[in-house]
This record gives sequence, C-alpha cells and structure tokens, in this order.
Amino acid sequence: MANLIVQPDAAYLMTDSGLFTPSGMLLALGPKVLAVRSQALAIATTGSLHVCVLAPLLHSIPDWETCDQEVFVRALPGVVRAFYAGEGLNPDQLPSEVFIALYSRRMGRPMGLSFITGYPTPLPGVEPWKLSPCLQALNPGVDLCEVYGSGVRLRDPSFVPWRDAMPLVEAQRAIRAGWGFIPDGVSAVAGDITLTIVSAAGIECTSLHTYADVEGERVAA
Repeated sequence: MANLIVQPDAAYLMTDSGLFTPSGMLLALGPKVLAVRSQALAIATTGSLHVCVLAPLLHSIPDWETCDQEVFVRALPGVVRAFYAGEGLNPDQLPSEVFIALYSRRMGRPMGLSFITGYPTPLPGVEPWKLSPCLQALNPGVDLCEVYGSGVRLRDPSFVPWRDAMPLVEAQRAIRAGWGFIPDGVSAVAGDITLTIVSAAGIECTSLHTYADVEGERVAA
C-alpha cells in the first residue's frame, strides 16, 4: 500500500510495512518510506522495488545531498532504470511504482511526483520511466464514495490524514484480488500504517495504526 495526497500545506504518504512472498505469506515487516531530509522529500515504492534497495542507489547521484532539488528528482528514474538493467530485471515483468512527496524549494509549496518502471502502466498514456506530477494516488485503488460517502475530497484540508485516513486503509486492506504477483484471496496490507508528512517545517513520520499480523502467515481477515 502506498497513498500520496498533496494538500495546500503538505504532501502526505501513507504506507504499510508488509513484505510478501509470491504465495501471499508475510515475509517480513519493514519501513516503506525513504526520507531524504537534505532534499526535503520522501519516497515510497510499490511492486518489486523496495526503499531499502533504493537508498544506496541515491549515492550514484553526484552530490546527492547538496545538489539542486530538481536535479536530484529528475535523476531518480535513471538511477532506478540503471539498477534494473544492472540486475538483469525485466521492468515489465517486475514493475514498480515510485511516489515522491516533496516541498518544492523553487515553488515554495508541497508537490507530488511519480513514475513507473514498466508496462502495464496503471493509466492509459502513462509512459514508463517518465516523471509525472501526481497530486493524488491510491495504491490499491478504492471507491472513495463507498468508503466515506459522497463529498469527500482527500486533497481538501477538511480531510485530515492523521484523523481520517484509517477507513481508507481498512478498505485497501480488505482488497483480496488484483495485487499482481500474489494470488487472489489474500490481502497485501499489513503491519504498521505510517503517515509521512512533508511540509515547509520538514519531514515528520507518525504511526496511525499497527495490525497484529504475524510473519510467516497470511494477513488476518
């Protein structure tokens, strides 16, 4: 699970901590957000690329901690693409999506960006490896009207993530199909639910909830 929501004062990432085997068993629990405080941004990944793999790749960006923020961000798709090529991975068979929540130093406001590594892409016309603006993304997708009723807009400040996010997470955890590499009938949202907030004040991570999932077992209903 990785949700990106950009509001006027902050960009938010919501992630779980479950890592799964192809059979749908919970392999391990671990953070899914990489906070790059020197660049005022946080990165979440879904699919075959985990942030623990991404973290050392950032060192290949020249002066990655001190370079211009836009230079850093624009380099990210190339860094991931080089990793795929170096490892002999097929990005179409092992796709990943990368979500970036940042506070733009040039624009003076929060922003969101995303890119995907291969086909099939989630939306028509979305090209792999292309960095695109992203103001809201729910992965996996759910019907917000079914979750909250009509009139709820996640990007409106009236939606307060640390107060209002858990019905959304519960709906995503209830999904038992369409996860890609794991079989139907299994959920792939587990463990700690973390909210990462990127704003002019910096980066803050807070726990929203912890599910009592057990490594070596499938997610409880």
